[in-house]
Amino acid sequence: MNLNDLNNQSIEQAKHTFLQCCTSMTWVNAMVLARPFTDERAIANQADLAWQELSEVDYLEAFEGHPKIGDVNSLRAKYANTKELAGNEQGLVKEANDDVLQVLSQGNSDYEVKFGFIFIVCATGK
Repeated sequence: MNLNDLNNQSIEQAKHTFLQCCTSMTWVNAMVLARPFTDERAIANQADLAWQELSEVDYLEAFEGHPKIGDVNSLRAKYANTKELAGNEQGLVKEANDDVLQVLSQGNSDYEVKFGFIFIVCATGK
């Protein structure tokens, strides 16, 4: 999809597009209403601004859109309509053996019990 396509989507189509990035409806609505964008930098700036203005409830809603690290089946189910995103979301974790996935799963469960939400990290390129 290019910038022109994004700018010309219906409100519902644009919501669907932005939901692929973040599942906070407050963030999604802010992005939809900020269109049209002049360039990629404008999109990034608006995304940052919208993120900074979220409440704790909005952040937790965004976290809910992410499966736990190592939970590849959950990832596939949540992002079935965006196969490319789902395939890249957790990189090489999808190739991990059962022992590694079990350790990741236990670590995620322990983290969620302690802090009340799942562990999320941006590990792109790591």
